Amino acid sequence: MKNLVLCLGLALSFIASSCSLDNWSSKDEPQINSSWILKNTSGGIAGINDNFNNGDVIWDFNRSNQTLTVTKKVNTTGSGIPAGTYSYTLKQEGKTSLIEIKQVDVVYTTLTYEFLNENGVVFKDEALADGFQYTFVKNCGETIFCTLEAVAGINVYVKLGNSNSTTTDGVTIVAKSGNYTETLMPFPNNTNPSFAGAYEKAATYIITVSKAGYKTYTSGQITVTSDCCHVIPQTINIVLQPN
Repeated sequence: MKNLVLCLGLALSFIASSCSLDNWSSKDEPQINSSWILKNTSGGIAGINDNFNNGDVIWDFNRSNQTLTVTKKVNTTGSGIPAGTYSYTLKQEGKTSLIEIKQVDVVYTTLTYEFLNENGVVFKDEALADGFQYTFVKNCGETIFCTLEAVAGINVYVKLGNSNSTTTDGVTIVAKSGNYTETLMPFPNNTNPSFAGAYEKAATYIITVSKAGYKTYTSGQITVTSDCCHVIPQTINIVLQPN
């Protein structure tokens, strides 16, 4: 009798865990079931930071038959997995969301993924130390008309100590992503002086802000994403403290 109760308990536990996994998979599948275009790849041993044009690399997910179709106009190190048709499975390990990509029933690669918003998703190699990070946006199709302006991904406003006014005087701001480094451009003539940079460069940055006589400020990670046309600007407000 005890053995019967134990077996029944184990069976119920297995069914419950299976249902939990199925519920989790069905939750993310509608969101990932779309056509995505690669905008940026960063990382790797060489620390690349490559931007791609719309249509260079497209990942099409088909929920009905659990397939991923990859089409490519470019074939560079950072352009991701080769063109072709794959099967995929969504999994969960703790708090980590995974996608297992197979070709002819053989696992080709396993990537972590995270939705940035309803129009953006980031895939990462599991070997994060030397792996790549791929930033995708939804494929909006050819009916989208983009403006010709160049949009700054990072916009910074700096105040000194207890001052209520922003300044660019003597301030230097450097943005770094992997091996890519950029000194942000000051705009001192505005009524609200600021700095801007990372024009149309979707990536994850760390910025340092320095000025003689003040403590250097180093930010945490600042992720710049993009939609079908431009990067989504990130605004950072910083107060430098005297030495």
